[in-house]
Amino acid sequence: MCGCTALPARRRSIVSSATNVSGSSRSVVGPPFVQVREFSRRVHSDACVEVDTCRYSVPWRLIGETVTVLVVDGEVRIEAAGEQVACHAQTTLRRSAVIDRSHLSGVVGAHCAGVTWLPRQTPAQPVAPLTGELLRPLTEYEAALGGTW
Repeated sequence: MCGCTALPARRRSIVSSATNVSGSSRSVVGPPFVQVREFSRRVHSDACVEVDTCRYSVPWRLIGETVTVLVVDGEVRIEAAGEQVACHAQTTLRRSAVIDRSHLSGVVGAHCAGVTWLPRQTPAQPVAPLTGELLRPLTEYEAALGGTW
């Protein structure tokens, strides 16, 4: 007996995909093990959970709730109350955000999610040459201020 019956259903499906039909623990094809990371996270006020310095979106109705995060096979799966509520491809970038805009539908400003607003760059205007009125000698400024240094 491999002991798989004590695992929750979601883990059992992952483990069973890596074992033979007969129940032995030998690998069918591929690596001899499947790396699965499972932990719980609280959903932040921006409707995201943080995993390895990256943020992944979840439906906004879960803000403040504790969810279960599974990282397996390059995917980040997020579950609430045993139901999968979000699934994202795991990003290799650090401090980035993976946002599904449908998770924010019904929230003010959802159409701006994941958008970076940068000011438009206008071409630099050529600098006009200085005129004689701007080229006053410093003695005039000294006289206006009442003395020299």
